[in-house]
Amino acid sequence: RPGDFVGRIGGDEFVILIDNPRDLKMIQDLAQRIVTAVGKPIELDRIQTKIGASIGFTIAASSDATPDQLLIEADLALYEAKRGGRSQVCAYSNALAEEIETRRILFNEINAALEEDQFEPYFQPQVYTETGEIYGCEVLARWRHPERGIVPPATFIAAAEEAGMIHQIDQIMVEKGLDALEVFMELGMNVPAISVNASPPTLRDPHLTDRLLQAVHARHLPPSVLTVEVLESTLIENDDDVALLTIENLSEAGFSVVLDDFGTGYASMSNLSRLRLNGIKLDQSLVLPVPEPRADSIISALVTLSSNLNMRVVAEGVETPAHFETVKRLGCDVVQGFGIGRPMPQQALIEWYNEYTAQQKRAG
Repeated sequence: RPGDFVGRIGGDEFVILIDNPRDLKMIQDLAQRIVTAVGKPIELDRIQTKIGASIGFTIAASSDATPDQLLIEADLALYEAKRGGRSQVCAYSNALAEEIETRRILFNEINAALEEDQFEPYFQPQVYTETGEIYGCEVLARWRHPERGIVPPATFIAAAEEAGMIHQIDQIMVEKGLDALEVFMELGMNVPAISVNASPPTLRDPHLTDRLLQAVHARHLPPSVLTVEVLESTLIENDDDVALLTIENLSEAGFSVVLDDFGTGYASMSNLSRLRLNGIKLDQSLVLPVPEPRADSIISALVTLSSNLNMRVVAEGVETPAHFETVKRLGCDVVQGFGIGRPMPQQALIEWYNEYTAQQKRAG
C-alpha cells in the first residue's frame, strides 16, 4: 500500500514495514500472498525454476517498541517459520520466545553433555521367536544428566538433530556399543550382534561406511556384528539421495541394514523395492493390537512379503505372552520389547543375560 516500506537488509532477507495495519489477519493475508507470489515458477534460460519464501512477523505492541527489538522479534518468528518447513508464515509471540529460549538452553546443555561424555548406551535384548536364543540387542542413547539423572531420548533426540549434534551422538553409540560387545564376548556371552540407529544426517554422511568399518576393524570384529537401523519415515527424499548410496555401501561392506519403524512412513513399498535391505522392524503400533484379526492379517502379509524378498522381520513392542505367541505364529523371526527386556545399562544387561539363559536351560 502507499506508505508501506520494503527494503533488503542483507543476503536474501527483506523487511516490510506496514504502517497502521487494520488487524492481525491483514498481515497474515499479505504474508501468504507474498509466499504464493514468490513461489510461482520462473523461467530462466528456458529452464523452469522455483524459489520459496518464509516469513516471520511481529507487531509493535506500543510506541516504546524500538526498530531493533522489532527486527529481533520478526527474526525469531522467521527462524520458527523456516524450522516448520518451506513457505511458512509465523507470528512472533511471548510463548514463541520462551519456547525458543528453552530450546537454546537445551542446545547448550546437549553440547556440554557431549564435551563431558554424558551420553551412554542402554541395551534392549532381541531374541529369535523359534528357538529363544539371543539374536542381539539394540543400542539406545541415554543422557546421564548431572542434575536430572537419566534423560530419555524423547527429550533430546529431536533437539540434537535440529542443533546438528545428532551425528556425534550416533557415533558415540557405535563406539560404546562395540566396546560393550567386546566385554560381552570376553564374558562368554552369546550376543552375536548389536543394532545402532542411524539418524537421517548420519545416513547422509558419505563417509559413514568407512567410519563403521574403521570402528569394527579396530576391535578385530567382522562387520556382521553391527546392524544399522534406518528410519523408514524419514529415509529417502529423492532418487539421488546420498542415503541410497550409503545403504548400498553398508550392505556391500558386510553390515546388515534394517528398515526401522516399518509401517509408519508413506512410501514403505517403494522403499522395499529400491533399497538393499536385510530386514524390516515392524513398528510397535502394528504389534500392540495383536492378537486381533485385522492386525494379524497385516503382519502376516508383511511377513510373506519379507520372506519373498529374503528379509527377516523383527517385531518391536512385544510386551505380553499373547504378543509373543501371536507374532511367532505369524512368522516373525525376531522379537523385541518390554516382554523380553527393557532398555538397560551394560551391567544390567549382563545380569539379564545370565538369568535369561539359565531359564532357557531349565526349560529344556
